[in-house]
Amino acid sequence: MDRKVIRSFYSHFKNGEKKLKIVCDWDEVIQSLEPFALYQSLEEKENFPIELKDLLNAVKVYYLCSQVPKGRVSTYKLISSHAYGSTKFARQVGHYLKNCSCPFSAEMTEPDDYQCPRGCYRIIRSNLHVGDFIDDTGKSRVEMKISKLKGETVKFDERSYLVNKKLVFEDFSNIKKID
Repeated sequence: MDRKVIRSFYSHFKNGEKKLKIVCDWDEVIQSLEPFALYQSLEEKENFPIELKDLLNAVKVYYLCSQVPKGRVSTYKLISSHAYGSTKFARQVGHYLKNCSCPFSAEMTEPDDYQCPRGCYRIIRSNLHVGDFIDDTGKSRVEMKISKLKGETVKFDERSYLVNKKLVFEDFSNIKKID
């Protein structure tokens, strides 16, 4: 997440009851904790600017994605159901994941080149097709997504469908549903 966004959150909450503080400079640790910290800060705040609501929704989606363990996948509909209480927002979940701040460039050729602490690549379609994966240039990199998941022992058939349905993760921590 862009540090300007974090600063804007901090300035928004500095006069309120909660203060969002970044106490560590390690980028990977910050990226891992940002969704949860922002979610916790915003969850209890009742009156916040409307322009932050979309970011709050994205934070909840990223928080849920970060709960999917290595070697497992989840679906856009399951994330939508847990974040919104309805599967109608699965496309919105896909939109947030497409715009995730994890860098993914065309120069990345190996699955290990791509590192996302939120695990956005572990989310697939509800029909268990791997779905798509777009790099920073807009190019489809679905083969990279499959390779990354295969490296975590998640197998797909020749048509890019999940082989073992038992790998679908559904045990998310309870969070307050988005209104």
